[in-house]
Parts: sequence; structure tokens; C-alpha cells
Amino acid sequence: MLKKNRLLCIDLQTLLQSDPLPVAGKPYLGILRCKTPSEGCLYANEFVFVEDSHKKKVKTLRRTPIIYSGNCINVHRCSDGTLRLDFNRPRLDSDFSFRDFCMAAAQELLTISRLLGEE
Repeated sequence: MLKKNRLLCIDLQTLLQSDPLPVAGKPYLGILRCKTPSEGCLYANEFVFVEDSHKKKVKTLRRTPIIYSGNCINVHRCSDGTLRLDFNRPRLDSDFSFRDFCMAAAQELLTISRLLGEE
């Protein structure tokens, strides 16, 4: 729950990116803090507002869901309907070589093409 307070007779210093003076009704993103005595503040009613230097970024949620998850390959469907292949990182050792990974990936590609109806 928000607590409403009214502070009378305060000194407010503003550091704004876009405007020389605050514009009534315009929202500003930033930090309002009380000055400390080490900053030359003599009283408890001195505040500084610093506008955030980063513009508010609108997050665009772009999902590419996985429609096939395999041992060697994952298939994603992009927003435009196309398919994107991602190769998983193989754990290579003496029992599973790079050649073995390539052979397994080739088998998975054949399986994917049958499952998704692509030829």
C-alpha cells in the first residue's frame, strides 16, 4: 500500500536528460534521494532527483518454441513460420567421437524430416 506524504518547503535539485526544467504532468524515470551531510547538505529537507540515463526499453517478447528436441538437434519454429535447426553441443570422449556425433545427427535429420513432413 502506498503511503501519501506531503513535504513542505524542500529544496529539490533535478538532473534531467531531456528538459532543462521539470514539465508539469510529464513522468520522469529516475531516483529521488535525500542529500547527506557529506554532500554539503545543511538541513534534512534537501533532495536530488536524477533522471535515469537509460531510455525505457520496451521488451519485445520473441519466442521460438522448440517443436523437436533431440539428442543432437533441436528444431525451433520462428515467428514467420520457418524452421530453425540448432545443433546441441556433443560431449566427445573415447566412446563417442565427432564422427559418431555426425552420424547420429544425420539419423536425427532423417527422423525430423519424416516427422515434420518435409522432404
